Amino acid sequence: MTLDQIRYFLEVCNTLHYTQAAKNLNISQPSLSYAIKQLEEELGIPLFRKDKRVVSLTEYGRMFQPYCENALKSLQQGEYYLREMVNPNLGNINLGYVYSTGSMLVPNLIEAYHKYKEDNRVTFILKMANSPSIIKSIKANVLDFGILPLINSEIEGIGTKSIYNQELFLIVSKCHRLANRDCVEISDLKNEKIVALDKESDLYERTEVIFKEENLIPNFQYDVDELNSMAAFVSANMGIGITPYTPVLNSYDVVVIPFKDHKINRNIYLIWNTKTEHTPVIKDFLSFSKSHNNYR
Repeated sequence: MTLDQIRYFLEVCNTLHYTQAAKNLNISQPSLSYAIKQLEEELGIPLFRKDKRVVSLTEYGRMFQPYCENALKSLQQGEYYLREMVNPNLGNINLGYVYSTGSMLVPNLIEAYHKYKEDNRVTFILKMANSPSIIKSIKANVLDFGILPLINSEIEGIGTKSIYNQELFLIVSKCHRLANRDCVEISDLKNEKIVALDKESDLYERTEVIFKEENLIPNFQYDVDELNSMAAFVSANMGIGITPYTPVLNSYDVVVIPFKDHKINRNIYLIWNTKTEHTPVIKDFLSFSKSHNNYR
């Protein structure tokens, strides 16, 4: 059974007229009749009934028709998606990101890309997750790209590109002893109780590093799973937090204080799978991201 035979069969189904069907298909009527006859012989059943000049579908033909329609539709969809895949201006990009990058960095990156490629019809499918989940999804080809902080940017099978230097801030309760300070240093936080994101997060490890650089040991008291919980604990004066700024902090009774000389920060990376064959739209976005920086 060939694709042409399916197309010819469906055209005769639609017209119930061999001459008209042949004209619509731009082939001769004998060629059409021969193709239908071959199909019937291959199936071992009659698909059409001819009564003088009237053509009608047999019961077998009526049953076979929807299967042929679905098959042709699936093939046409497959052809469309293949053409979409090879067009760098069409397609989907699955992008994972951590919460703290969602309010500014991710929207700014996408906006910059669309301005760079004004004629593109690329759709970004966004998923917020923690860093370990994003890395796992990249390796499994569930996500095309991830935007996240990394302490160690060397990960087997993962490509990385630093795209943003994200400043970290101290957050304290409005009644905390440091609440009126214009800026602070890590040494000011000695023995302070710390509300931190869970130990799997980059922010937990980054906090350990910046304390160690000052020969201090962080006093972790609470591990929480997301920034809203951190802000809630801090607003209740149960400890301090170290975090990038996000608009959600404005919803809590906390004070956001920069570190002296704005020297406490972390690198945000774009990551991708280096062990898979990427479509042109993925390659195009990767090329753009590698040549641009700091999407503030």
